[in-house]
Amino acid sequence: MTAPAANTAEFTHHRESGHLTITLALVLVCLCEGIPVHLALHARHPAWAWTLSALTLLVLVDLMREHIALARSRTRITADALELAVGSRWRLRLPLAGIVAAHTSAAVRERRGPGVLRAVAVPGEPTVVLELQPPVPVRGRFGGTREVRWLGCSPDESARFLGALSAAGVAVDPPGPAR
Repeated sequence: MTAPAANTAEFTHHRESGHLTITLALVLVCLCEGIPVHLALHARHPAWAWTLSALTLLVLVDLMREHIALARSRTRITADALELAVGSRWRLRLPLAGIVAAHTSAAVRERRGPGVLRAVAVPGEPTVVLELQPPVPVRGRFGGTREVRWLGCSPDESARFLGALSAAGVAVDPPGPAR
């Protein structure tokens, strides 16, 4: 991984989100359910038992792969763009000129519906919502594309993230630290 340029601010999304705790809890649930189900089915339906065990293993591998991707991904604010990366789920490059404002108010963070993308590490409210103009096509993990006018994210160190956006010329509303 290359070091960021001197005029680039870099942010992660996994340290403050609780993603590791949720991942470990899901791994534990898969193991606690998968092993007894395998043992219960194996006597009468061994093919089903091994099929379900293989599917459980695939889920475990995907959970760990996504956590590693999230820990390695970085969101960067450069002189002219925001390069958002949230694990393997979302990657996009937004010109700073296309970001109308960065919002932290609860009313904006709770926005739902068409044109809203919550690019967060775990389910929940984003800490920052970027208002985009014009709407931007965003491609997700499985190739689906959607037009996004509001982009919610939860970077670690939200106040520093907002400060970097403000220093790059993006309006931050309301001004002040992230909530």
